[in-house]
Order: sequence, then C-alpha cells, then structure tokens
Amino acid sequence: MAHVIALSEATLGMAGVIGNKSAGLAELRQAGFSVPDGFCITTRAYRERQETGSPTEAAREEILAAFSGMRTPVAVRSSSPSEDRADASFAGQYDTILGVRTPEALIEALERCWRSASSAAATAYRTAQGDEGGVEMAVLVQELVPATAAGVLFTIHPVTERTDQMVVNSNFGFGESVVSGRAEPDTFVIDKATGAAAETVLGAKRVTSELTEQGVVEVPAQDGRQATPSLSANQLRQLADAARRLEDWFDFPMDAEFAFEGDTLHMLQARPVTTGGGAYFTGLLDQWVRDRGLETDPEAIWARGSPLSGMPVTPLYYSEMAAFFSDMFPEVAGLHGATAGKRRSVRYYNGYSYSDVTFASRADPGGALKPIGFFSEAWRSNLAIAARYPSTLSFWANIDHYYQKWHDEWLPGLDLHRPDYAHAQPGQIRSFIEYVETQRRERSIVAALGVGYAGDYLGLLVHLVERWAPGADPDTVGVLTSGLSESLTHDENLDLWRLAKSAEARPAVRDVILRSEYSSIASVSGGPDFLSELGAFQAKRPHRGCSDRDLYQPRWGDDAALLLNQIGAILRLGELADPAVAHARTALRRRKRELEILEQVGRGRLGALRVAIFEGVLRAAQRYWMQRDNQRHTFDHYFWELRCAYRALGARLAQSGALEDAKDVFFAGKTELYAHLDGALSAARLRSRAAWRRPWWEKVSQQEPPPFLKGNQPHDPGFAAEAGEGDLSGTGGAPGVVTGPVRHVRTLAELGSVGPGDILVTHAIDPAWTPVFGIIGGVISEEGGMLSHATVLGREYGLPVVIGARGATSLLTDGDLVRINGTTGVVMIVEGQSANNGNSAQSGGKP
Repeated sequence: MAHVIALSEATLGMAGVIGNKSAGLAELRQAGFSVPDGFCITTRAYRERQETGSPTEAAREEILAAFSGMRTPVAVRSSSPSEDRADASFAGQYDTILGVRTPEALIEALERCWRSASSAAATAYRTAQGDEGGVEMAVLVQELVPATAAGVLFTIHPVTERTDQMVVNSNFGFGESVVSGRAEPDTFVIDKATGAAAETVLGAKRVTSELTEQGVVEVPAQDGRQATPSLSANQLRQLADAARRLEDWFDFPMDAEFAFEGDTLHMLQARPVTTGGGAYFTGLLDQWVRDRGLETDPEAIWARGSPLSGMPVTPLYYSEMAAFFSDMFPEVAGLHGATAGKRRSVRYYNGYSYSDVTFASRADPGGALKPIGFFSEAWRSNLAIAARYPSTLSFWANIDHYYQKWHDEWLPGLDLHRPDYAHAQPGQIRSFIEYVETQRRERSIVAALGVGYAGDYLGLLVHLVERWAPGADPDTVGVLTSGLSESLTHDENLDLWRLAKSAEARPAVRDVILRSEYSSIASVSGGPDFLSELGAFQAKRPHRGCSDRDLYQPRWGDDAALLLNQIGAILRLGELADPAVAHARTALRRRKRELEILEQVGRGRLGALRVAIFEGVLRAAQRYWMQRDNQRHTFDHYFWELRCAYRALGARLAQSGALEDAKDVFFAGKTELYAHLDGALSAARLRSRAAWRRPWWEKVSQQEPPPFLKGNQPHDPGFAAEAGEGDLSGTGGAPGVVTGPVRHVRTLAELGSVGPGDILVTHAIDPAWTPVFGIIGGVISEEGGMLSHATVLGREYGLPVVIGARGATSLLTDGDLVRINGTTGVVMIVEGQSANNGNSAQSGGKP
C-alpha cells in the first residue's frame, strides 16, 4: 500500500485505505461535480506513525513530493474509514486545518489530525456508537478554494424531515464559521424541485472565516454584510440542482459542504445524513402519491392507525395498500355523489401507518351507530345508488350480488390465473399480481358499499328502537345483531374445535401438542391420521390464521405451528372453548330480546305496520352486519394470494442478485419492484434500498410509535406552542420535546457539572462536548446554524436542540425547569426564578 494516493486516482472502493471523506470526494468527481484537486495520505502512514512515534522517512518523502505539486494554500482534513458513514458522521470530532502553505506546516497539520483520533470527544463518540475497534486515520490534503461564500447543505430538511425541501446554512468567506457553530449563518429552506427559497432567515453573521498569513481565521464581518444574503438566487438554484444530483447519485440524503468562487460551485465534502435515512426511504415509497398528484399538507395532524392497519406494516404492504385505499375511497365517494379531494389521507412513519385526522374523523365507523332517519342524507345517497344500480350495488341487492360474483367469478378466477410459482418468471408473477389487484378493487367497491349499508341499517335500527321501543336496554342493538347464523368466523371456529377434539381423542397426539413438540406428531400413535386432518384444514383455509393483514406475516398455509398453537390453547381450555355453546347462548338471548322488542313495537294503532317495518330493517341490519365480518374472510384470500406471489417474486429477484434475500421483497416498494422489472431501477439500487429498510423496520416497528404527528414529527397536543409563543424563541436544530433543568456551560472545563437530563445552555455548542451528549436531555444555544457539526451530533444522539435562542444565557438560570421543542425552536420556562423575574414578556405562555 502506498503512503499517498492522488484524489484523481481514488475510488469509492479505497475507503478502507483513504477514508470515507476522500472516497466520497472521489465519487463526487465521478458524478461530475467540481472538486478541488488534492491527495490522500493513507492509513498505512498512520499505522507506521503509531509504531514509531513520527512519520517514517518514506512516508514523509511521498507526502512532501505530492505537496510540492499542489497550489497552496491547502486544507488538511481527517478522513477516517469510520467517519462519514450513514450511521455515524463523526461530525467535528476530528481536526481540520485550513490555509497551510509550507511543508513544515503540512507535517504539523498532519500530526494534529492524527492526534485528534485519540481525543476525549472522539473516543466518547466511538464508544456511544459501539465502535470499540482500533482507530484508523487517513488524511486528505486539498487545494483551498478562494471562497466568496461557503456553507453546508442537507438534501432533506434535517429537523422536519421533509424530503421535498433542502436546507442551506451559509456565510461569506470560508465555511469554517458555519460548520463550527461560532457564527449564526444565513439559513435558506429551499424547494428542492424548483430551487426557490421557501424561507430565508438572515443570520447575524458577526464573524466570517477569511484567509490571512496565519491561515484561515475568524474576523468580524464587514459593514453591510450582516444584512445581505450570503447567497444569490442563482446560487441557491445551483445548490438545489446539486442536491438533486447528489441524491440521484448516492441514493441517500446527503450532507455536503460547498464553496462558491464567484458563481462557480465547488463541492468540498459529501456524506450521508445519519438521521435522514428513514425519511428518505419512506419518501421513496410514496411514489403512489406523486403518480396521483395528491397534495400533502406539511402542517397536517396525523393520527396513528389507518385503514391499512393499527399494527406495524412493512414497506411493501404500505405501498400496496396505501395506493389501494387512496383509489377506493374516492370511487365509493363518487358513487354517493361526492367529489373526493386530491389530498393524501394516509402516510407512513417508522413502520406504522397514520391517517390525516380530518379524514379519520370522516371515516370513523363509530359514526355509523348514530341514529338516522329514513330521510337522512345517508339514505338519500343510498337511494340514488339504488336507482342507478338496482340489481347490483343497491342496498337491497348488494349482498346477493357480492356472493354471486365471489362464487361464480372472483374465486374461480384466482384459481384460473394463478401461475405455477415453481417455474413462473417475474413477468408472469407480476401479471398475476395485477390480476389480483384489478379483481380486489372491483370486489372492494361492492364490499365497501356493503359496509356502509351495514352502518346505515344499524343507525336506522337505533332510530327505530329509540322511537318505537323507548326505554329499551342500552345494549339492545348489540344483542339484536349477535349470535347470528351464516357467520364464517363461527364456522371456522367449529372446524377448529373439531380438529382439537380429534387431537384430544388421540392421547399421544394431545400430549405432544400440549408440550409444543410438533415435530414429534408424525411419530406417535394416531399422529399421521391427525396430520392428514390438519393438512385438510390448512388446504381449506390457508389464507387465515393471522390477525395482521400485512403480507409479511405468515398464515396457516405457511406454518402448521400457528394452527397447532391455537389447538393447544383450545385443549388447555377444555369445554370452555366450545364455540357452539357460546354461540347458542348468544343466539337464544338474541331471539328472546327480539320477541320483547317486537311485542313493544307492535302495541297500539298501526302496530302491525310498525312490526313489519321494524322486522325488515332488523333482518337487513343483521344480514349486513354479518356480511361486514364475513367480507374479511374473502378479503384475506387476496392477502394470501399477494403474499404467495410476492414471495415467489422475491425468490426470483434473490436468484438474479436484485435482492440480498428473498424476504427483502417485503421491504421494497411496489413501484420500486416494478421499476426494476421495467429496467428503470438497477438491481444494485433495489437491493440496497430493501437491505437498508429491513433492519430499520425491524428496529423501529418494535418501538412505541407516537400517537400523533404534525408534518413529519411526533406531535404533543399538550405542548402545541409554535415559534414565538414561548418564553424564548430560536430555531429548531434537532427535533424532539424534552423537559429538564437548566445547566450553563461556557467551556469544556465546566462539563463536569452536567448531570443526567440537564438542558445544556450555552453561547455556542462545541462538538468536543459530545462526552455528555449521552446523558443530557437537550441543548439551547444562542449561536450556531441548523447544519453545524454540533446540531448534526444532536440529531444523531436524539437530543432536542434549539439554536439561535438570543438571550438564553442571561434569561435562564441554573436549575430552572424548562421545556424545549427542538422542532419549533420554542423554549418554555416551567418552573424557576426566571419564570417570575420580569425578563420574560411572554411568561403567560407557560403550560
């Protein structure tokens, strides 16, 4: 291995030798960006220096020879193989020295970079990341761009995690004043598609970084510059173009440092945004939103749970079902004469689906139980549908039409079109998926109307009970719609009970089931006969056995153990689990209540007519309510068919190398799979997306999700303050809400006073403070930008950070209990001397 590799000869595959920073720059050059020339001092030189205490003579000769061909001054930056990763940035942990002009200064700068690998902050950061291995350090030497303006860009909004926006922090001169956090830079929130500034906040820019004989140093800003944007509209458009190109090339949200030399853009660094992968790869799943031109309100409130599921859902299931419901609901609304809006109603966050609360309130099935009369709006629209579709979709023919289509056309069609998965090619599997998609959409329109009619009939039944049987027990409607015949769930439970009784009749089989020794069933007395019965049950209901609709979850047809677990539970309960007994008891109660209510309804003049009307509504309500449950059984057929088809597709894609594992198909979006089959998405890109999402989903889906979101962030309705409504206002630097006691820190020496849960209050955050980032609750800083090294680290540690909070160090006192919102930038004093010291003009905003 050489001691020096020219940046022009470096490749991404050399990251282990030249570090991720240098390898990233090599990729930028390959992507066509302007990157200053330079060379990389490899990890070999660092290892030799660790052994001998100084650079070897051979290393020194190679380094100085490469330096002699450079245009000075240069920048000397660390480039560790462990930094600038998608899961760990090491932002600000290692040294950067700017303005190096002489060989002697180069060697000194090199030593500083090497020594920074062993600093307390870097060591603490590595420990927090679980990186206990040996330290490797490469160093990058680059010609210094004579920057007129410079800064940092994130290709997604790092606080709100909006993927349609990017954020830029910039200042005049070199970018060191921005990344260090010692200046309050300009902040531009930019529409990534157009390059237009959606929000511009001019920072104080009291200092800039300029080149002097002593190197790059901070100097007071020149008069007039503080009120002048550091970047022009044309430069912002260039950065938006660069952001799109970065994401297109790396297929990941990127954090990049840039410099403008006049209007010429140079890229100085690019690394993955360590906390942006979830938002980015979730955004890719929303191609269905973009294809339909749906609007997304960034300030919308979202409630956990949706028509998809209230449980965790995989990316494939989300992308499949979100598009399905997005199309189905407007079609049903259209049948009722309503015009559906173009606003999305379902979204995905950390493995869970959420509904727009305005949609959720409209779609609340509980509303179906509200009393409604014969001439309500719901029934007027039902009558309009009946006039157009009297023999199919009308409320008197819907169920008959549904079952006729199911038995005569839909179910046989699945059997007819299903390919032989042992030999089917991806194109054939895709065609069957689309056949299932077309059929289930047709079926679901009929079923959705039936579910609506069930609610309408129930509402009408409530109305008639209240009017014609006043004083009836509150549970009357529930009793009248329970213990009904023709329940597929009841039939299934009876078959399952019979299977359990068959096991019980074979003592050896019963015993191994109760011990969960399922692999022994075949070898015990009566085992083969029981397994034959079990197989017949599985063949009849392969699509059942899972309350989770997600295609990822196994069903009875996949795993006999799921079925045997239920049989074991029935055996342990004994006769208490007999479904026939419970059903008969409920049915008897229903029939008795029917007689009581009908007797009351039939009293007086026109009683016979009321009884006829009531019985008609009651029978329809009972029938539709039973269909509401039964339709889930038929719908489960589609989930089973799709699960089998996607598993087969996953196996083919794993064979071709487009997926690492066949199960990774559940972590790709449907549109991504199709794009790959169409040749529009490379195998490498599909593979990397699915491989990234799988461990991410397995982690986040095990966490308790927030009940509400606002935009892309958890929302606390009890702390709804927006910017400007608290005791102190700044800018959100890292999202989250936390309450804790204030602890002032001005220098590194004061970190020893910081305790668990403290809110660290300072003038400017120093990345060297990361040893306490693992215990504190949050940070309030008077200076710094949203994209400074320290706020990047705050997001990595999950710490809420408020920056630009002018007056924080004087207003807040050690021990004050404050609540900070790192998304909105609001600080509220909950308790303490500062709450009543007269310094807060808005103390009335405290909770």
